[in-house]
Amino acid sequence: MRAVVPGGVHYSEKHRSLNLFLLDGVLWNISDSFVIAYQTLYILALGGTTAQVGQMTALINLAGAAALMPGAWLSEMWGRRKTLIVVFGGIVSRLPLLLLALLPLAFSGTAAIYAAIALLALRTFGDNFAKPAWTSFTADLIPLRLRGRYFSSRNFGMGVVAFASVPLFGVLIRNMDGLSGYQVSWFLVFLAAAASVVCFALIRDTPTTPPQASTSLREIVGDMLAQRPFVVFTGVTLIWNLALQLAGPFFNVYLVQDMGASAAMVGIVTAVNSMSALVGQRWFGRQYSRLGDLGIFRIAGLVIPFLPVMWAVITAPWQVGIINGIGGFMWAGYNLAQFNLLLSMTPEKGRERFAAVYQIAVFLPAFFAPLIGAWMVDAIGFRAVFVISGIGRLIATLMFIYMLGAKSSAKRRASAADTSD
Repeated sequence: MRAVVPGGVHYSEKHRSLNLFLLDGVLWNISDSFVIAYQTLYILALGGTTAQVGQMTALINLAGAAALMPGAWLSEMWGRRKTLIVVFGGIVSRLPLLLLALLPLAFSGTAAIYAAIALLALRTFGDNFAKPAWTSFTADLIPLRLRGRYFSSRNFGMGVVAFASVPLFGVLIRNMDGLSGYQVSWFLVFLAAAASVVCFALIRDTPTTPPQASTSLREIVGDMLAQRPFVVFTGVTLIWNLALQLAGPFFNVYLVQDMGASAAMVGIVTAVNSMSALVGQRWFGRQYSRLGDLGIFRIAGLVIPFLPVMWAVITAPWQVGIINGIGGFMWAGYNLAQFNLLLSMTPEKGRERFAAVYQIAVFLPAFFAPLIGAWMVDAIGFRAVFVISGIGRLIATLMFIYMLGAKSSAKRRASAADTSD
C-alpha cells in the first residue's frame, strides 16, 4: 500500500508532482536564461539603440507590473490556479518566443524593433499574470520542511541547463549569418518552454476553495499593514530593484559596444555565472539549516552591491568572468533566501494579492529605472551609472539589516519586560 499524506494525496503521487515541478523549472530556465542573456543583443542586432534598450526594459517591466493585481484577483475569485497558470504562464507567455523567431520574416527596421519589444512585453505579461497563482500553488505543493533543500536542488538543475545552453546559443548566433542564428535560437527555446508547460500541466492539481480574503480597499490595506515583516521586506525590495534596474539593462550593451565583446563572449561569461551559481546553490543548500533565510540574505545582500562597482573598473571583456563568478555564487543564495522569505511572510489568507504586491515592488521600479538609466548613461557614462547602482543596492541591504535588528531588539526588550513582571 502507498502511504497517504493529509488531503488524500499518496506519497508516490506527491513525489511525481515534485519531480514534474523540478523538470518544469529546468526546461523553463532554458528559455528564461536565453531571454535574459540575449534579448538586449537581439534588439541591437535588429538595429536598436541604447535608448530603445531602455524603452524595451521599461515596457517589459510595466507589462509585468500591470499584470500582477488582475492575476491575483482572478486567482482568488476563480480558484482554478493550475488552469490559470497553464493558460497565462504557459500559452500567453510562451507563444511570443515562436513569434520572435518568425519576426524578421515579416518586419524590418524600426517596425521590427518595436514588434520585438511588444512580444517580449507580452511574454512578461503572461508570466506575471500567472505569478500570484503560481506562488500560492507552490506554497501548497512544497511542504515548509522541504523548501530549503528542494528549491536548492531545483535551482541547481536550472543552473546546469543555463550553464550548458547559454554559451551554445552564443556560438550558434556567432556562426550563422545575420539574424538567422537568433531565429533558430528563439525557435529552440520555444520548444523547451512548451515542454515545460506540458510538465506543469501533468502535476496533480488539488482544487482549493479560495480563502475568504477581504475585498474592500480599506480592509486590504489594513491586512497588509498588519504584516509588518512583509511591509519591510517589500519596501526594501522596491529600493533594491530601483538600484538594480538603473544599470541592469546596460551591462551587456556596455560589454558589446564599449568593450568589443561578441555574442559568443557574452555566452561564455554568462556560462561562468551559471557555473558559479551551481556551486552557490550547493553551498547555500548545505548551509541552509545553519544560516537560515535571513543569514543567507545578509551575506548575499552585502556582497552583490559591489559587483556593479567592479564593472566600472574592468579593462577587458574576460574580466567580466571574474565578476560573474562571484555574482553567480551570491545570486544563488540571494534568490533562494528571497523566495523562501516571500513564502514565509505571506499569509495563506490572500496570499495571491500579497505576492502580487511584492512583485509590483519588483517590476514597478524596473519601469522607471531603465529610462532614467538610459538618460544617465548618455549624460555621465556607463561606469558612473554602475557605481550609483551599487551604492543604491548597498543602502537597501543596510536598511533591511537595520530594520531587522531593530525588530529583534524590540522583541528582546519585550521578552525581558515579561520576565521581570
